[in-house]
Amino acid sequence: MKNAFKRFLPISLCIVMMATLFTGCGSSAETGDKLNDTTINGEEAQDLTFIRPGQSASDETDPVVKAISKYESMYGVSVQIVSADYDTWTTKVLSA
Repeated sequence: MKNAFKRFLPISLCIVMMATLFTGCGSSAETGDKLNDTTINGEEAQDLTFIRPGQSASDETDPVVKAISKYESMYGVSVQIVSADYDTWTTKVLSA
């Protein structure tokens, strides 16, 4: 009996852990590229400026540029990417 319990406990623990992995992997019925509610804290989303130090804004394979384009399509806003070198980006942030 003790030997069966030693086998049952790890197997049941693995099953529970595997089940929890798949609980958050569902999709909702309302999937789409554009969100229905585009407000942020009750205010309508506006155009943004994103200052990025040391990186090019024209690289379409860059993950940050991909995320910004996805954000633009979801919220319907325009994001202007300003690239600056590391020496002057703090000045640009403070002046913005």
